[in-house]
Amino acid sequence: MFRLADPVIARISRDGGTLENARLQIEVARWLDDVEYLRARIDSLRTACADLGFALEPEVVR
Repeated sequence: MFRLADPVIARISRDGGTLENARLQIEVARWLDDVEYLRARIDSLRTACADLGFALEPEVVR
């Protein structure tokens, strides 16, 4: 058993035929993380909700 400091996302496939697709998904996920895509989305949603008169507090599910 290994204890990792960061969350790990795993993709399981029945065969190796989707390995290249998995690599592409990982590259895209890393790029989205680099440009802080989720943070930008949450910030814009929080602003839109505030304009409507209520607060948005996103919940992180692990």
